[in-house]
Amino acid sequence: MHRSKVAFIKVGLLMLLSSTLMATEQNSRFIPKSNESFLLGEYKPQAPALIMLSDPFCSYCIRAFKKRAQLENYNLYVYWAPILSEDSVRRVTAFFRCETPIDQQVLNALLDYDVPLCIGEVKRALKEENDVVVAHLDPKTVPQYWLNGRQVRWAQLNLVKSVATARALANEQEISVDWTRYRLFAVNKSEAYRQTIAIVLPEGRSAGARLLKSLYKSTRYNWYLISSAKDARELAQLRCSAQAHDCGSVSRVTQYAELKMEFQLLIGVEELDGPAFLLNGKRLNQKEINYLIPKLVQKIIF
Repeated sequence: MHRSKVAFIKVGLLMLLSSTLMATEQNSRFIPKSNESFLLGEYKPQAPALIMLSDPFCSYCIRAFKKRAQLENYNLYVYWAPILSEDSVRRVTAFFRCETPIDQQVLNALLDYDVPLCIGEVKRALKEENDVVVAHLDPKTVPQYWLNGRQVRWAQLNLVKSVATARALANEQEISVDWTRYRLFAVNKSEAYRQTIAIVLPEGRSAGARLLKSLYKSTRYNWYLISSAKDARELAQLRCSAQAHDCGSVSRVTQYAELKMEFQLLIGVEELDGPAFLLNGKRLNQKEINYLIPKLVQKIIF
């Protein structure tokens, strides 16, 4: 072959390789326009932007959301990538009926593997923006993290280390509570694999139907509520309407005041100015409450 022709082919191949590398580089460094509707938490001016791609039925994604306090060094933008099934597609569409696709209703439903109770129209513009980002990054697995336009692993992130977790705090407790003795205070069905959180309200304070229903439906913790006899009656009625076999609990409300006094003496919360949260037997401070207690529960109580 003629030397000039060989040289021409080499130049052509180099140009093709160069353009391919440039396209790959451009794609890997794709950074979508920031939109506060996808921002989880408040914007931090000095913090870098971190993008998370998630599927609502991805168990690893659920774990990542539970550990989101460790990502406070970033502005975390969440985009929904429903890649696991058609159910994922339908669930993500339901998220876009809420005020934002990552508002508190969405997060609460996500952690409970449930559908958020949002009845608005699907926000098409936000949905399209979400889909453009997902299509461009084209995830094959989730969760995925993108920092400065490049995909990174959880282990590569600058994580906040001093984060309260339910498991770690439970291991620190000094008091062991026999929760079977206090079943009258149980709001939802107790499961052995979950941590137990008790809410103690001050004398004369009632939780109200909204909080009772929220805790009853929650699957994040075994919830116990120590409040008023009125709440005990409402909780008994709630159980009875949902599970006919639990109607006998209505007749046990008379034991409530006695058990309440015993429990408060055991834990040392006889006199309260405000609500107290207990993880197993340990009283949580405000920082721990912020990390562990769902925002909706905090909003109702406080």
